[in-house]
Parts: sequence; structure tokens; C-alpha cells
Amino acid sequence: MALLASGDLAAHKSIVGRSSIKVGPKGSNAYDQIGTLVTVGAVDGTVDIAPNQEVVKLQSSAMQNPYSVLETAYDYQVTFSMQEFDIYNVALTLSYAQAAVTGSNTLALGTSNQSPLRSMQIKHHAAKNASTDSAADSTFDFYKVKLVSSGSISFDRTGAAMLPVTAHCLGNDSDAVGEYTSGLNHAARVYG
Repeated sequence: MALLASGDLAAHKSIVGRSSIKVGPKGSNAYDQIGTLVTVGAVDGTVDIAPNQEVVKLQSSAMQNPYSVLETAYDYQVTFSMQEFDIYNVALTLSYAQAAVTGSNTLALGTSNQSPLRSMQIKHHAAKNASTDSAADSTFDFYKVKLVSSGSISFDRTGAAMLPVTAHCLGNDSDAVGEYTSGLNHAARVYG
């Protein structure tokens, strides 16, 4: 017995491909838009976007199992590794402001010049509505982001040096983290 009826699977809605990351200053005082963005260059491996949902399970002494859940916080964490090793990407990885770079070749390490909150965009190939659709891109826009190092910067004679980064995507003044915009309009799919 077949689990799916003929035609239920649509390979053209699967996404395989590249993504790019751009970072810039915050877009406004309310953090409700992204600013002017600059690409971080080549990214190696995956770009992982993970929702961090914090919940409190409500329990009653009259019941063995929780009877409900309250959402108490929601944000996103994005991890990726930059491959283009220049002084500005090193500063970004180590969470320094651009002012920590003197001239174009010296980065002052220490507690001063810590990075401000920024905005970030991740662009990727969009899924298609039909196999005949032309290619389109979709974007994740995050309004308020703190970038920090997510591991060691390792130098290896047999591989490329990577700059591992974690972006903590925070809520803005309206409690919004960002938005996802699809490159195509999609037919409604109701899950109940």
C-alpha cells in the first residue's frame, strides 16, 4: 500500500543550494528594519537557523502530566563559518566594532570597541511552485543581532581557516525578531 497518493510529492518544492549572508548596522532606533548590508563573503558548510523557544509547562497536583504550555520567550540563533579571512571578518567574528580596526591592518584586542547590535540578512534559493517556475531567492531578515564567536579560529596546514560565528537574533521594540520573505507566492496549505 502506498503511503502517498500519486502526485503528492513535489521535488521542485525542495531546496538544495547556496545561501549568502550580509551584515550591517541596525536599521532604525526601533530595530524594525535592516540597515545597509555588506556581504561577509564565502561561507563554508551549512548556515543553521535555529528557533529558541522557551516554555513553562503548567502542571496540576491533580494530574500526572502537564496540562498546558506557556511560551515565555522566542528568538533565533544562526550559526555559520566564514571562509574569507580578512581583518574585518576577524573583527566581526570576535564581536568587535569596526572602530577596533586601525588603518586596514591592525585589530585592537581587549574589552574596548565591543560590537554594537547589527542587522543581518540570509538569502537562499527559493522553492518553486511548479517545475517550470524560474529561479527566485528568499530572505530571512533579522533586525537586531549580536554576533559572537562560536568556537576557535583554527589554522591547519591541510585545510582552510574558518571563522565560526553565532548570531543571536533578538526581539525589537515591538517584540519582533525579523521576517522571512519567499521569492514566490505559494498556495495555501492548511494544517489545522
